Amino acid sequence: TSLEGLFIDNLESFLFHIGLNLSFKRQHTIDNKTYDLCIADRLLVEFDESQHFYQSENDKLKNNIAKKRNMILVRVDANCTYGESIAKIYKIIKTQIN
Repeated sequence: TSLEGLFIDNLESFLFHIGLNLSFKRQHTIDNKTYDLCIADRLLVEFDESQHFYQSENDKLKNNIAKKRNMILVRVDANCTYGESIAKIYKIIKTQIN
């Protein structure tokens, strides 16, 4: 969606401008489930918009796949500010990935 794309663009730009040269893969598929973004092959990001209210089983499957693969999954609530969400992801990158 456009909100998701805008968020990911802002996240990529922020991380690039602070000097973190990480790989980004949009629409990354693992075990036939597609995640909105994969960063550095370790961090999965899901942008949860209103349709996720109806996709709880799919979301649970994605959570389990990430856990099984020993990957970090961050769910970004579309109702939160970009700044809050980017700060959350940045903290995970600094403490667990970089």
